[in-house]
Amino acid sequence: MVAMGTRDFRKYEINIFNLSNKEHTYKFDFDRNLFQMFQQEIVKEGNGTCHIVINKTDTMINMCLRIEAHVSLTCDISLKIFRKPLN
Repeated sequence: MVAMGTRDFRKYEINIFNLSNKEHTYKFDFDRNLFQMFQQEIVKEGNGTCHIVINKTDTMINMCLRIEAHVSLTCDISLKIFRKPLN
């Protein structure tokens, strides 16, 4: 469920339908503000980068995502906060 308005997502927006037929690359940096846009309890803090490659043709859209990040999670045994790398 989304906690904030859609205007907060605009910096992550890619208008796929207006892209020309070729390869396009994007890089989005994110931080705790992204996780705070959602009403969820698992991840409250984190930061990283998402690299996106979109290859658009007349008949197909291929998308490849590579996410490099660290998130803060709570251990379900000790209840201590720890940082988990995501790659």
